[in-house]
Parts: sequence; structure tokens; C-alpha cells
Amino acid sequence: MIKKSAVVISVVILCIAAAVFFLVSSFDSWIKSSVEKNISRLTGSVVSVEDVDISIISGKGSLTGLRISNPEGFSEGAALLVDRIQFEIHLDDISINLVPVKLIHANGAEILLEKNSEGQLNYQVFSSSLKGVSGEEESFGPIWNPGIKITEFILDESKVNLTGFGANSRSMSIPALRMKDIGEPAGIPAEKIGEEILSEVFSEVIRLSIQSGIQKWIENNTSIPESLKDLLNQGLNSIN
Repeated sequence: MIKKSAVVISVVILCIAAAVFFLVSSFDSWIKSSVEKNISRLTGSVVSVEDVDISIISGKGSLTGLRISNPEGFSEGAALLVDRIQFEIHLDDISINLVPVKLIHANGAEILLEKNSEGQLNYQVFSSSLKGVSGEEESFGPIWNPGIKITEFILDESKVNLTGFGANSRSMSIPALRMKDIGEPAGIPAEKIGEEILSEVFSEVIRLSIQSGIQKWIENNTSIPESLKDLLNQGLNSIN
């Protein structure tokens, strides 16, 4: 009887171990699928990820080659390219219902801010799409859909290429963006996490475009004294 009980217990332990291993080892494909589907749903655009790699021992991983295509009505190509996104998951606290993420750190981002012939900005279209899906129920996605919480999100300084703003269009940069305690304390669905992060990034890009437009007006207005131009530009550069 004792021998049979030991066998049953061993089988149960093996099943639990196998389930945990499957859960953790499936992160690669789950993260890739979740990022592509949820960001595509939020932006209404084509989204792709080259590769996801995560260690089932440390919980550290990386996502490479994130690409968000321009929306319809704009040039072909990518509105956003991110070379590498590093992340770290708290494996000790993971469960079927929650994926706790310690850090997401994105670097090597290149942004295309484009104004089309109708005067629309591609990132304004993205923002409108975000508002359009806000509050909707998830209509598709992986079977496993746990809540997610992120202790810290960092997007390093990003290069921004401006197109459609006239002959003086140029490249600029966005300062590093930091967000903390997203989805705390119990976690929120992946699409809500994406909505919070993208909304912050898109708002910063649009703010930059407005600031750039004012700067160009200052530069091109010959009636403004150079000393006043310098003061106005200093004021604009101080806006966060």
C-alpha cells in the first residue's frame, strides 16, 4: 500500500513538474504571439516580431525586431522599429493567472512621424485606433491569457524621422521614457498593458511634432528678433 502511494505521489509530482516546465518553456511563443496580436489590434496595423528568447532558469529574456507598419493612407514601411527589448520575469511569483514582470527595457527605437497629404499624422491615427478599441472585450488571442503587471518600463532615447513637414523636415529625438507600476497590484490583461504603454509613447511623439512645428514657425518668421527666437526656443525645449 505504501509502495503504491509512493508511486502515485511520484506521478503527481512529475505531472506538476511537467506542467510548470511547459508553462515556462512556452513563454517564447506566447510572448511573440501576444505582442503581435495585441499591438496589431490596438493600432489597426500590421505588427511583427523577429524573435523572442527567454531563460526558464533566470526569467530574463529579449525580444528583437519589433516592427509596427504605417497605417493606411501613409507611405509603406515602418512607423516604429525597435531593435531590442530586454525583460525580466519574476518566475517565483508566476501563476496561471499572473505574469509579474520586473523590467522591460527597450532600446534602438526608430520612429517615423509622417504627415500625409490630408494633414493627418500617422501617430494621430494610431491614437484614434487606441481610443476606438478601449473598453472592448478581447475577441481573439491565445487560450492562456493571464494578467500582467510591470514594475518598470524604460524606452531609451529614440530617433524620430519627420516626413511630410516641408522642405525643412529633419530628424529629432525623444528623451528616454519611464513608466512604473503598470497593472499593479493584481495585473491587467495584455491588451490593457499595451494600451497604457503605447498611449504614452504616441502622446510623446505627437507632442514632439507640435513642438517641432512651432520651432519651424519661429525659425521661418523673419519679423522676430534673433534674441527673442532664442528665448522662445529655450522655452519650447524646457517643455516636458
